[in-house]
Amino acid sequence: MRLDALVSVTSFALSVILMLYVYVSSTAYIYAGSYDCFKSVEKAADSIIRGQNVDGYAIKIVNINGSYTLKNLGKVKGRCYTFRILPNATLLVVKG
Repeated sequence: MRLDALVSVTSFALSVILMLYVYVSSTAYIYAGSYDCFKSVEKAADSIIRGQNVDGYAIKIVNINGSYTLKNLGKVKGRCYTFRILPNATLLVVKG
């Protein structure tokens, strides 16, 4: 076998392995942060439904006729959000 073919195959294999390693390590970091954000937004939505005050979230309440109310409670990062349908047929959107 020629030496240049062996070097080409080896460098290709190493580059694929390196790309897969970087991809897997970066997605693990991204998904871990998203999960924590989603978990905190879900807790905030539960607190809002119970009538408690929360800070650091943007709240949007959409009525059945399409009108909506916006409330910004503190500094919002805007990385994730959740939806809830309330018993009075309104949509609660919490963004955090």
